[in-house]
Amino acid sequence: MTRTGLTRCFVLIALTALIGHASAADGQYMCNGQMIEPTNKAASSLAIHLELGPPISLSAGDDAKVKAKIISDNRIQLKFRTKDYLGEFFHYTGDLMLIYKSGHLGRLTCSKS
Repeated sequence: MTRTGLTRCFVLIALTALIGHASAADGQYMCNGQMIEPTNKAASSLAIHLELGPPISLSAGDDAKVKAKIISDNRIQLKFRTKDYLGEFFHYTGDLMLIYKSGHLGRLTCSKS
């Protein structure tokens, strides 16, 4: 490879790293909503910090970050799974749904933080 080719390669790698870092920073959301009980009891409030940068992680209050496995991701919806729930984040609206194995449903609205 020529010196010019190597220089272009390094510039491309550096730009890719910068773009990746910027998108990870842009992917931080504060989500607020309700935990809906399966027995129609009163809903309780729920607040979660969501990071979409690789890897996806969620944290609620003082809890430790929970990493999630991506099931699918497209321009409309990001679907992910943790050991306790299945999550769906809608890119256009900022809505986040958490479907718990226990039967609870978390319905949140997210805004960039």
